[in-house]
Amino acid sequence: MKLIKSQLNTSVSLRRVYPIICSYLFDNVRIKSYEIYTLDRTTILKVDTFDSIVLVLFNKSRKIEQTEIDFVCDKLLAGVKGGDCIYLDGVLEKMAAQGLEFTAKDFVVIQKAVTQD
Repeated sequence: MKLIKSQLNTSVSLRRVYPIICSYLFDNVRIKSYEIYTLDRTTILKVDTFDSIVLVLFNKSRKIEQTEIDFVCDKLLAGVKGGDCIYLDGVLEKMAAQGLEFTAKDFVVIQKAVTQD
């Protein structure tokens, strides 16, 4: 597996690229920085808020395997000091209940609290 970081223009806002995801997950949250990665056809958003790091994985054509989730966590959360990872389940269903439609076969959200030194 190869994790590839996407090159972004510095003026691109995450809220402009993925407005539905941002309006549900990061509506009242200040975003410190973000990075976009790809793993085959899976898109990964690494969003650094001031108190946690959130990984959003989604694939529009197939289910995301547990080995891919473990690989991404090992690569992107390896040097982060903090608590355990929290997996948020049923995010697509909760988004649809609020009227936010995002088309994907699988959608995984992982959150890890960050401790300040």
